[in-house]
Parts: sequence; structure tokens; C-alpha cells
Amino acid sequence: MKKRIAIIVTILLILTVAILVIIIPSLLQREKLKQEAKALDAVLSEKEVNQEELDEILNRRVTKSGYVVVEDAYKRYSKDLHGVYVQIIEKLSDEKIKQILTIDTYKNDGPEFANTIAYIDQMKNDLKTLNESYYKTISNENVLSYLPEDFDENYVNYYIEFTQNYVGDNNSKTVEDSINSIISLLDKQLDILNFLKANKKQWMVSDKGLSFATEELTNTFNEKIKNL
Repeated sequence: MKKRIAIIVTILLILTVAILVIIIPSLLQREKLKQEAKALDAVLSEKEVNQEELDEILNRRVTKSGYVVVEDAYKRYSKDLHGVYVQIIEKLSDEKIKQILTIDTYKNDGPEFANTIAYIDQMKNDLKTLNESYYKTISNENVLSYLPEDFDENYVNYYIEFTQNYVGDNNSKTVEDSINSIISLLDKQLDILNFLKANKKQWMVSDKGLSFATEELTNTFNEKIKNL
């Protein structure tokens, strides 16, 4: 009986040591990483990102052992993903998009609209390229590429789970929808310019707007504008 009790006590002591030496330090490292991810997210969520604060978080390392490798990979991945976001936002916010169908454009670039059509084509290509770049960035293959080869599988699995929880692809539909929405608008604007180009001798521009030679052309133009 005493021998059995001694064995049980020994097992409990071993478990206690394991908890103190292995499990608790691991949990502490994970908690540090979570707090760091929240701090990073808070900075990136600001309307105007504080670059100095962002760089400070991205460049520091607060964890140890295998977790510092996970932290390093996560931060480098987050930095690259943020860079893609910035490029997309800059394109989607381009003020020239709003200036395509204006009196100035009709006057200065009509009736062929060579410069404006070239801008639309380039913008559409840029947006499609950025959309592809975004999906490539959030792909599992790319996410894992930030870790060293033959890295401990336990840390790899944790990194995948952690990245999905704090970055993931939750914004993928929003990003794609935003890009597609602008591309759709550009297509409609291009259709209007091509309509004006095809009927270049049938319209005139003044400070008040466009006037067409026939009611049919006027109605067609107005319908296209209405469908923007």
C-alpha cells in the first residue's frame, strides 16, 4: 500500500514539475504573443497609422525559444500583408476615378479620350494585379514561407492557428468586393466614353454639360449615366 502511494506521489510530482517547467512557460509565451498581436492590430486599425509606433512593434521581439520564431514570422507576414492593403486602398481612393466623366474631361480629352481610356485600362490592370497579389499573400503556402524549413511541427501548427485567428482571410471578400466594385464602375465609365467616341460628331460640350444631335442619343447617354 505504501509503495503504491509512493508511486502516485512520484507521478504527481513529475506532473507538477512538467506543468511548472513546460506548460506554464509555454502559456506565458503564448499570452505575450497574443498581447503583441492585439497591439499590432490596434495600430493597424487606426485611420491614420502611426508609422513610428508600427515600426516599433514590428521590430521588437517579446517572446523566447520557438515562440520568438513564430512571432518573427507573424510580424513579417503582417507587415507584408499591410503593405498590400495600403496599395489597394491607395488605388481605390484615387481621385481621378471621380474625374473621368466631367466637363473638363469632355473638353480636354474628347472626343477620342485617349488619355482617359488609357488611365482606365491601366487602373483596371493594376487592381486585378493587386487582387492577385492579395490572394497570393494570404495563401497557406505564403503564410508558411515565413517560417524556417524543418521547423518544429508543434510550433508550425500553433503558428497556422495563431495567424488564422489574428489575421486569417476574414477580409478577403471585402477586399475582392471593393476591387470588383471599382472595376465595374470603370467598365461603365469606359462604355460611356466609347459611346461618346463612336458618336463624336453628334455631341457638343459646354460649361453646362453635353448636348446631343438627337433625342435618341440623349436618352441613351442619360440611361448609361443613370446606371453608374
